[in-house]
Amino acid sequence: MTKEHILYIGIFGLLLSILNLLVPYLKKAFSYVQFSLYQHSSFKTYDEKIEKFLQAQGKSLQDIQNYRKKNYTLFWLLLGVSVYLMILTKSLIYIIFPFLYGFYILKNIQNRLHRRNHDITKMFPYFLDIFILCLESGMDNVRSIKEIAQTQPKHPLYQELQWVIHSTQVGQPVSKSLLTAANRTNSEDLYFLAHSIAQSNELGTSLAGILRLHSSTLRDKIFKNAQQEAQKAPVKILFPLIFCIFPVVFIILFVPIALQLVSTL
Repeated sequence: MTKEHILYIGIFGLLLSILNLLVPYLKKAFSYVQFSLYQHSSFKTYDEKIEKFLQAQGKSLQDIQNYRKKNYTLFWLLLGVSVYLMILTKSLIYIIFPFLYGFYILKNIQNRLHRRNHDITKMFPYFLDIFILCLESGMDNVRSIKEIAQTQPKHPLYQELQWVIHSTQVGQPVSKSLLTAANRTNSEDLYFLAHSIAQSNELGTSLAGILRLHSSTLRDKIFKNAQQEAQKAPVKILFPLIFCIFPVVFIILFVPIALQLVSTL
């Protein structure tokens, strides 16, 4: 081993020793920066939105904490890589990547919540049909909801109904449990069901008749929405038809003719 190798090993060991001494101070500095960012009003608003959207999807507090831990770790890792690339290339463009990732997280949660609420709205008329049959067969509200919720435990609507049943088992009225689920998911259908059950209990009116009328109204609404989407289809297909399909058709039809004309001239 030459003297140069020994010198390099010594310098490397010295750097490791200095880095080991600086690690506690670097951790404190990172914790201070992290705490300052978390206390900022913009970040608090962003974090509250994420928590609200996750709660609307029925996530537990433990699931929310795990989601925060995973995504915030990726955020800080991406921020560190962006700062390193920014110093290396002397370009400020890399600093936007962590914030784009934060925007992606928020939009992804919003899209999943929108799809979940759409699934709830789409399934609700079918739930009402079965719920009405259960009521007319002599079952009470809680037992009917419990039996229906067990048929498809992974569907968003039936997941909400299962949480409603769990709430009733600790003494909460079914109408109040449904109202809590409606407030969390912002579902108009669950609002209607909660108010209908509460009104039926207070006035003694027939719940099955109210729900049957509402089920028919929901089916008409879904049918009208499907008609509106079908009417939008020609407009949506116009752009790819003009800029993607027609050029290819023109190339296939007229390019061989043009090549033959050029070859004959």
